[in-house]
Parts: sequence; C-alpha cells; structure tokens
Amino acid sequence: MPTTTPTAAPRVIDVRKPAGSLIIYDGSGESLVGPIIQQFSDSTGIEVPVNYAGTPQAASTLLEEGNHFPADMFFAQNPGVLP
Repeated sequence: MPTTTPTAAPRVIDVRKPAGSLIIYDGSGESLVGPIIQQFSDSTGIEVPVNYAGTPQAASTLLEEGNHFPADMFFAQNPGVLP
C-alpha cells in the first residue's frame, strides 16, 4: 500500500518588513488565497486590501477602471476571461 506524505501549508518565510500596502483584486476566491494573503500581511507588516469577486466580475472592473485601476496584483481563476 503506498504511503502519502502530508503536504505542508504554504507559508511566507524570510521577508523583510517594508512599509506600504499591496492592493489585490482576486477572482479565485477568498478561501483559496485569503490565508496566504493574511500570512504575508502578518509576516511583512504590509497592509493588503483585497477586492474579492468572481474572475469575470474582477476582469470587468479592471476594464472599467482602465488606467485608474488601483490594484497592484490581479489573481484570476480563469485567465481566459482577461482581455
């Protein structure tokens, strides 16, 4: 019978503590990336506001905001909806 090795949870390691914030628009779901983002914020001291929405809604927001899009990062569950 094959044995399985438990998978360790992702974690942020050896990160310096710069000031500022990182704005994220997320189309993949809070349950998927929320714990990782929280750990990053706790480890670095960087404020991380996240706009959670479905990928199509987040992509639509990106198009509507154009050059005024405030996010530093955009996660998509289905990148095929991106322009």
